[in-house]
Amino acid sequence: MARPKAFDEQKILNKAMRLFWEKGYQATSIQDLEEHLNVGRRSLYNTFGSKHDLFLTALDQYTKTESPDFDGSCPETSSVDLIQAIFEELSLEALGDSERSGCMMVNSAMELAGRDSDVTGYSENAIKAMTNGFYKLVRDGQIKKEIPIDKDPMALAQYLANTMLGFRVMAKMDPQKETFENITKVVIQSLK
Repeated sequence: MARPKAFDEQKILNKAMRLFWEKGYQATSIQDLEEHLNVGRRSLYNTFGSKHDLFLTALDQYTKTESPDFDGSCPETSSVDLIQAIFEELSLEALGDSERSGCMMVNSAMELAGRDSDVTGYSENAIKAMTNGFYKLVRDGQIKKEIPIDKDPMALAQYLANTMLGFRVMAKMDPQKETFENITKVVIQSLK
């Protein structure tokens, strides 16, 4: 008969997610996980599989709990105002992140995408969702006559998603309020 687990899987997963988020996949060893989670190697393997499996489970957890829910809907709000608010919120998050953790998804993509097909898939799905959300906002703005109809909504959505990713990368480096404000102004100008 198997012994019952002496730990809460969800708490352990959240702690593992935070460790991977802070250190990255490659810099996090199994020993780091054992020490940080206060769980033995065998228990980790029995519960989550390999380190890679645990990382992917943590990345999935991140997308469900930490990633912004961004569907592009704004029935009663100005699309341009909502896009501006998104970038202003990103700026506030970056400036308030004293540990410079950034975004786990972006961090993981920068570290592993192109070399790890699972992470590449997660990254591609996240970017598609972000782009689709911006596409809906831009189209809504065009319908409301806030954004010129002659602007290609997909090209604008891709530009906005790419700029958002750039914000996330800058959050890891040296976030500066003036830089974020300038970029946000250019984003809004691109919609006019």
